[in-house]
Amino acid sequence: MKALLVDDDVQYCEIFLDCLKRISGELELEVSCEVSHDVGWVLKNWPGYDVYFLDIEMEGLNGIELAEEIRRKSVSGEIFFVSFHENYVFDAFGLKAGGFIRKKELQSDLQKALLSAMKREMKAQFIVKIRMDNGEALSVKPAELLYCQSEEHYVRFLWQDEKSGLYRVKLNVVEKALKEYYFLRVHERYLINRKYIRTLQADKLYMMNGREIPISRSYKKKVQMILLDLKER
Repeated sequence: MKALLVDDDVQYCEIFLDCLKRISGELELEVSCEVSHDVGWVLKNWPGYDVYFLDIEMEGLNGIELAEEIRRKSVSGEIFFVSFHENYVFDAFGLKAGGFIRKKELQSDLQKALLSAMKREMKAQFIVKIRMDNGEALSVKPAELLYCQSEEHYVRFLWQDEKSGLYRVKLNVVEKALKEYYFLRVHERYLINRKYIRTLQADKLYMMNGREIPISRSYKKKVQMILLDLKER
């Protein structure tokens, strides 16, 4: 796995690299990580990395803006934001960010980030079979599914390519089948793929296709805890 750390704090970069080396060794994961203190250099040399660790608070172009530029170039690598301040986390969703690393909790958050990157890479090609009410199995590729919406006795599946399908199955059954693939129940009627969240507000979120999804009161606290990485997934 080839990674790039972008941070203008030279001293912190050394701490980060030491921690990364220790954790990758414990996980038996081969990670080579380059460091850049120059955002301009990153914009010229952006391809070829599997993972990007971007400090949010930098002079000039900050981490959020840099991520937008990277995504504009259609880079498929994982992006993790790094900061001392958790309040920035909600700015990350529209960039298909893999997660948020708190500098004060570097070791635990970095370990979660590496494990998450490994799992997502493996699960990107997985196909899940969901048992419908008639006993037949529906084959679903979770990585390409934006969200599921309950419609009375049916569930509508909406895909990344804007195609949709309506199937007779309970949303609880779908949720159970997809819980290991970064799907999150945010409402009695909605199950969403976290990687396709564009923006998040107090009681609703917007998906990458522009669709507004409500967050019901009963799910609000759980949703916030999971998206802030304060609860085990």
